[in-house]
Amino acid sequence: GTNTQHILNWYFDNIHIYGMCNPPTALNKTQSHDTVNLTWTPPLCGQSGQNLCFIFDDGSEENGWAINPGYNDWLGNLYPIGAAVSGNLMSFDILWYNNGSGTNQPWSIDVFSQAGVLLGTSQTFAVPVPAPATFMNIALNNEIPFSGPFYGMVHWNMFTGATHWLGFDENGPYAATNLGYYYDGTTFSTIQSVGGGNPGTF
Repeated sequence: GTNTQHILNWYFDNIHIYGMCNPPTALNKTQSHDTVNLTWTPPLCGQSGQNLCFIFDDGSEENGWAINPGYNDWLGNLYPIGAAVSGNLMSFDILWYNNGSGTNQPWSIDVFSQAGVLLGTSQTFAVPVPAPATFMNIALNNEIPFSGPFYGMVHWNMFTGATHWLGFDENGPYAATNLGYYYDGTTFSTIQSVGGGNPGTF
């Protein structure tokens, strides 16, 4: 609604809020003793120029996947974004899961259309030793344009040693939709179909 007059109490904690539209405007308050009412003008949503976050995991990992040394393969997600949604990708947040034998290698992220057309590639980056599981933000300096659904895939490019594992969410709100994918340079396949185990999302 447009104000807070019907909110009597707050009885919850640890709230995660992900903005999906512009902020409200003309925010004002009135106060009478212990009562504070907020009023605002609702934001214009669905307009161009807004930042969106596409989040399909619950922030934790139940499993981890990696590619063996000497192979040129990808692991990542299908992002089932509406066909009418377009823009420029600015960054990816990636959860790495510690492998005690992991070595530092030069990763990159490739973004593909749902038809498999390469839309862009991030700069290379190194993964510090996760302790024990660590999110890292990969900024895309040359923002990658997209339109509709796309794949965001971490690239294992003929690495010389074992790596840390890419965290895999098997019990989050979208795990059952099976958005975690493997790509061998020719075919995109769900990670469950090539590796067995539970469906999930990276």
